[in-house]
Amino acid sequence: MPATIIHDSWPSPPVRIYAGKKKCGPDGKCEQVATIISEFMPPYNIIKPLADKILEWAGRKGCQAIVALEGTHALGDKKKDMIVYGIASTPKMKGFLKKYNLLETKEGMITGLMAYYFMREHS
Repeated sequence: MPATIIHDSWPSPPVRIYAGKKKCGPDGKCEQVATIISEFMPPYNIIKPLADKILEWAGRKGCQAIVALEGTHALGDKKKDMIVYGIASTPKMKGFLKKYNLLETKEGMITGLMAYYFMREHS
């Protein structure tokens, strides 16, 4: 997409990847958080190949979970009125939602990359 995001007077590409430092415990297991941020909805015809590449990359890196953040229109105009909901595709992620007191979305619809991830997870 021919666009540049400006934040605090600095230009940034519309898709960015950030990663925290890898932290390893005495048992040799390591944890690291990586975040992919997109400021736009990818065109419909590249959603499947893009999602496949992200999942392939996550598999090579040994990722144990993918947490996707999506936005939706909120009712209310104050931060205190905002509620965070989640959707889990595995029992482990349902436990994650419960651990952090995130409400599960009971009815609704998701589209784009996340919809493809969920379809792939359950096919």
